[in-house]
Amino acid sequence: MIVKKINKKKILVAEDEKSIQRAIGMKFVIAGFDVVIADDGAIALFEMTKKKFDVVLLDLMMPNIDGFGVLEELKKRGDHTPVIVSSNLSQENDIKKEAEFLENRYKHCNYFLFGHSHQQKVFSHDQLTKKVKE
Repeated sequence: MIVKKINKKKILVAEDEKSIQRAIGMKFVIAGFDVVIADDGAIALFEMTKKKFDVVLLDLMMPNIDGFGVLEELKKRGDHTPVIVSSNLSQENDIKKEAEFLENRYKHCNYFLFGHSHQQKVFSHDQLTKKVKE
């Protein structure tokens, strides 16, 4: 009998809101990913020193080190792990401003913007899962 080891994609979810952690984490586990959860930016950066991730889902508004601080540190480290920026912004104008800021400041990052606002979704969880699988 030949046993094949399946290499799961590893995703780091940096999110401080527990309900969002559970929802996103469960979605990715069901989709076949190896998921690590970080409650804040400092923990996310620490986890990234221990493991190589295929993608990072990064909330911008977190305690200790926020998402912008994480992006700054990744830039300093020369880490080009793909990052999906998660935002609670709901106004189209605010989302556009944030996307332009990220594009200008963090050109080294491979990312796209994912909104989980109750009022407007830039990408659904299914679209997010599909994007991560790419």
